Amino acid sequence: MHGYHKMKRGLITALVFFNLIPAVLAQNAKRALLLLDKEDFSKVEQILLKSIEKDSVNPSSYYVYSRLFLNETFPRYNLDSGYLLILKAIDHYGLIDQKETERLNKIPVNDSTLSIQKNIIDSLAYQQALKSNTEPDYNLFLKKHPTALQVKQAKTLRNQVAYQQAKRINTYQSYKDFMDKYPEAAEFSEATSRYNQLLFAEKTKEGSLASYEHFLKEQPQTPFREIIEKDIFEITTANNQKASYKGFIEQYPRSKYAKKALDYLYYHQIEHGQSPADFLNTYAAKGIAVIDSLKKIIPYHDQVLFPIYDNGQYKFIDQTGKLAEGLNLDSPIDEVYYCTGDGKDFIVAGKGEKRYILTKSGQKIFEGRFETVVPLGYGLLKTEHRTNHGVIHSAGWQVLNPTWDDIQLLAGQFLTIEKDGLLGLATLSGRIIFTPQFQDIQVEGNDLIFEKEGKIALTNHENLFSMLALNNPVLQFEYDDYQAVSERLIIAMRGNQESLLNDKLEKLIPLKNHTIHDQPHGWFVIKSDSLLVYDHQVKQVFASEYDKYQFKEAWFGLKRNDKWAFFNPHQRVQTDFEFDSLQFLSANMVYLVKDTESSIYLAEGGTVEIGENQKFRLLHSALKENNGDNLEYLVVTDPKRRLTTVYNLKGEKVRALTNTQINALYGDYFIIEKNGKKGLMNSKGKVVLATYYDAIGKPGKGAFTLLQRNKFGLFMAGNELTIKPEYESALSVYNEHLFVAGKSGNKGFIDHQNNKTGAFAFEKIAYWSDSLAAVYREGAWGIYDIYNEEYVIENLSGFQTFASSTEKKAVVRGEKGYGIIGSEAGTIINPTFDDLQVIGSEDTYLFFCEKHVREAGLYVVVYYNKQGQMIRRQVYEEEDYDKIYCPD
Repeated sequence: MHGYHKMKRGLITALVFFNLIPAVLAQNAKRALLLLDKEDFSKVEQILLKSIEKDSVNPSSYYVYSRLFLNETFPRYNLDSGYLLILKAIDHYGLIDQKETERLNKIPVNDSTLSIQKNIIDSLAYQQALKSNTEPDYNLFLKKHPTALQVKQAKTLRNQVAYQQAKRINTYQSYKDFMDKYPEAAEFSEATSRYNQLLFAEKTKEGSLASYEHFLKEQPQTPFREIIEKDIFEITTANNQKASYKGFIEQYPRSKYAKKALDYLYYHQIEHGQSPADFLNTYAAKGIAVIDSLKKIIPYHDQVLFPIYDNGQYKFIDQTGKLAEGLNLDSPIDEVYYCTGDGKDFIVAGKGEKRYILTKSGQKIFEGRFETVVPLGYGLLKTEHRTNHGVIHSAGWQVLNPTWDDIQLLAGQFLTIEKDGLLGLATLSGRIIFTPQFQDIQVEGNDLIFEKEGKIALTNHENLFSMLALNNPVLQFEYDDYQAVSERLIIAMRGNQESLLNDKLEKLIPLKNHTIHDQPHGWFVIKSDSLLVYDHQVKQVFASEYDKYQFKEAWFGLKRNDKWAFFNPHQRVQTDFEFDSLQFLSANMVYLVKDTESSIYLAEGGTVEIGENQKFRLLHSALKENNGDNLEYLVVTDPKRRLTTVYNLKGEKVRALTNTQINALYGDYFIIEKNGKKGLMNSKGKVVLATYYDAIGKPGKGAFTLLQRNKFGLFMAGNELTIKPEYESALSVYNEHLFVAGKSGNKGFIDHQNNKTGAFAFEKIAYWSDSLAAVYREGAWGIYDIYNEEYVIENLSGFQTFASSTEKKAVVRGEKGYGIIGSEAGTIINPTFDDLQVIGSEDTYLFFCEKHVREAGLYVVVYYNKQGQMIRRQVYEEEDYDKIYCPD
């Protein structure tokens, strides 16, 4: 029992002790605060350490301890220590009960004092970061003080400092680092823009096609996609090939430039003969959306539209009289359309500074200042304003600005641009390859030749496009001149050196001190002391040293040790060095002298000996269309024997003629002369016309004119038909059965048997058809039936034929007015109109037929198609008639 009471007293004592601890702690904290005010730091720290030792849950002691470390005169002043202690104080404060809270409030230690202390430390730490103003210090503050009131400001300032640092470095990597670290920064959008710009600039700085394609693959969402696609489009389609446009469309179907590629493809295929309907069907079936823009112009591609003037507007009709929809113009149109119709893919309207180019569906292609528009091909239109030229595409967008002195299409693949007398080169899409710097640019087959300051640079299409793809168009001006041998071969020259290049610019014959000569069967390469012969495959087939040389086409002669030899390696002809002299008369004949003998070698193997007193000459056909090597003959005259002998190229004697001259050769016929009279001999040596005529004229349409005693006859070469000279004027061929001849001052028809077909009654005869002739007599024209000997149409005071691709047609004027007749159709439009014009072209035209109602001041115009069917009637007042009448 005694023990129980003793234990109870001890428990009560312990409870009293523990209940007293919070009070003691509070007192210690209060005492420490007083000592802190007196800056008795040693005692303050002793009290606080003992207090914490007694109870680790001690918000008041940690609070005071925090204040101790925040006292600037405390030797161990430390903001971080003070901050850790106040955080611990705040944590412990949340663990005490209500009674202790009330006790600590008397110090005072409470939510407010603890929060104030924390805010003070946060503020001091923020001021430190603000003072250094660096990204690491702001981040350190934010890391250590994540709940500070200044967090938002610190982040803002940190982001600003970090962004300025990224700008100072100014690389896409610096902006990328910033964006990765601070995606919520206000500068994120600007950083993104700069990042994209610098990334684009860095990754595509080469400007090569590969860099553009790779960048787009790696960065498909780049804001520079449109710019890159433009570059890819211009580079990949620089060769203006169908496959290139198709490839771009398939690779980038949603690109803005897919429409341009399609426009180019359309005009490319039209240029090369594909019908618009076929093109539309092909690409509409593929579901390409941009095809819709072409659907409006394709129906008008093959149509020629003719202007009319109606209710103050210019409108257009086709060959059926149907009005073109959407093409109603208030502005004036070029007067050329009055006479020709539009004839192209566009119409020019307006005047002064308001000029327009329109499609035939009424869409405006271009508006601006220009005087003329010239189609270059492939849908490109050159505009000219004074001396400034530009190019627009028929689809409606600018290709080259109007700043050039001239622009021309080159070889269907490039545009030459001229400025101040110098030429540059651009693609058909308007990408400048070379600025104007060349005196000349030529295309020879697959090769391009640039001339600059007297030097020549050679390249080909493939090399040029490769240079463009690499963004490195550099030319090497290594030659002085060139000679285009064919579409595939060029002889390049530098000083005394020459080289033979193919269209790949490979040197088939190296650049050396020699001259290269193109021959029908290969090449002669002439050095100072030797001659080499190559065949078409540039394989050497002959070589020989020489002292002197001469050549003519495939033949060449070499002199060595004062003797000549001649060679034709392609015909396997080769002689020894045995001749004293040698002269090439032509590509077929060689004149040779050996000792005292002379001869002529002929290309087909024969040899003709030339006697001591004999003379010789070459005779070529005087007809250009038959002036081939096979129409060359050797004529040898022997004055002593009065003998003229003709030899062919085989050395065969065609004929020997006594006391006869050979004057000329026309095709297969020689004009011969004896005793001042002319005759004809054919190439077989047959005299087909004896030397009976005073003159024989050069043949036309196979007919030789014969003249004897001032009378005219005719000889037909084909069938050797002869019409004896009995007519007053030269005969002419009317058709394969009839000739036009003249007698008693008039003309008429005769047949091959020299029989008259009707009377000789006409002053003029013009071909109309095989059975009908246009004839003129006594001031009037008519259409005359040759075989029935009667007029079909007569009493025409006017008769004017015009170009037509179908039948022969003429505008005629009869007693009642103008009309149209045809060689097959007869009367197409009755001659009853006051005026009649043919407007359009040879293939596509209308008849503009007018009757003037003078009393009413009106002009009634009836439009007929080429078959003579009326397609439209239009009434014009006098002031409007001049706005549509063709002045020509």
